[in-house]
Amino acid sequence: MVIVKEIVEFIFSIALFVNALLFIPQSVQIIRKKTAKGVSLLTFLGLLLIQFAIVLHGIIVHDLLLIWGYVISMLTTGSVVVLVLIYRKKSSDTHGPDLEEVLVQLPGHVYWKDKNGVLVWSNTNN
Repeated sequence: MVIVKEIVEFIFSIALFVNALLFIPQSVQIIRKKTAKGVSLLTFLGLLLIQFAIVLHGIIVHDLLLIWGYVISMLTTGSVVVLVLIYRKKSSDTHGPDLEEVLVQLPGHVYWKDKNGVLVWSNTNN
């Protein structure tokens, strides 16, 4: 039974590492394109909040593997958030985000149709 526990913990640690690596391509894409257009800041802030809650849970239950795995994920997710903020600040004027940018970031389906029912505009979820 001890061997099974060790195997599961090893697989879990690899999964935590892979989870952290999954956010790196987004950072690379932002740097390469020099824009954060189309990247949902709301989504990545939500992920950071969830990861923070998991770290707090790990602290409460004294699970160092969980703590360190999600701290590393928070670093990679946080890098995406920082890059989004940097590139949006560079590309924005003195005004805040425009209505279209806000609508594109919404998690639901947002769209406009003309009076004939022809789709005129939609966010990326539609």
